[in-house]
Amino acid sequence: MLIQYIWVGLCTVNRSIIIGAMIYLIILGVLYLTNKRKEFKVRQIISAILLSIYTIALLKVEDMRKLMTF
Repeated sequence: MLIQYIWVGLCTVNRSIIIGAMIYLIILGVLYLTNKRKEFKVRQIISAILLSIYTIALLKVEDMRKLMTF
């Protein structure tokens, strides 16, 4: 029973990483195209990707699948 929860958690994290990175890349692309961001710092990119992954994981864990379609 515990192993099932672990696998569900790992699947949630895996999907959240993919979707969070995609959302961040879309936002970054829009900012780059509108000339709002020209510099890319590694620390800033990592923290923003982690924030989007955390947000997606919270939405998934709280069972708000109406907002997310996957």
